[in-house]
Amino acid sequence: MSIRLRLMLSTLGLFAVVVTMYVQTSNVTAQQSADGLVLNLAGRQRMLTQKLTKEIEALQAARLAGQADTDLVGAVENTAQVFELTLTSLRASGDAPLGLNLKDTKFRKLPAAQGDTRKQLDEVDGMWRPFRQNVDTLLAGTPATTAENLAFIRSNNVPLLKAMNKGVGMMQKASEARVGALKQIQVAGVAVAFLVTIIVWFTVRSTIRRLSK
Repeated sequence: MSIRLRLMLSTLGLFAVVVTMYVQTSNVTAQQSADGLVLNLAGRQRMLTQKLTKEIEALQAARLAGQADTDLVGAVENTAQVFELTLTSLRASGDAPLGLNLKDTKFRKLPAAQGDTRKQLDEVDGMWRPFRQNVDTLLAGTPATTAENLAFIRSNNVPLLKAMNKGVGMMQKASEARVGALKQIQVAGVAVAFLVTIIVWFTVRSTIRRLSK
């Protein structure tokens, strides 16, 4: 192999290592930048299941007391919509509300869940749909006609919370796995760069010897 070819291959090797490390690091870092928001909104979902149930209980109490329930109905509808929009965005990507009031909140696009996390969120979605139907029926009815809906909401509130909590745990593990992958990429890159540097050093040394002769 000629001296010129050796030097060219050595230089290209170092360049390839640098470019590969940059691209891989950028990809993982981009994913990590979204992880914080995703985990925050996913964690918020657990709180929303409890908030929604408490608002429904307050609504039923107000109705039984013969009080006006317009504001309470609006609060229940708002919380249910925030939960649903966030769940859809976490599952299949989309714009998720950053705040709890849909009238004045900003939205941020989330990446779609992958693998087992997506399956878990699909399970949450399957539990949420009948839950939401009972909420809507309860809002449209009266305490006398919605006893079964309220019982369903009470009995399925905790299972929905647990399913969402499991999904959050899976997201946290996925985020930690990306951090581990980034460390492995960096270690591998340093090792390859060290090896290529040794090759370049021997190539230059051999070249100098030939030139000296």
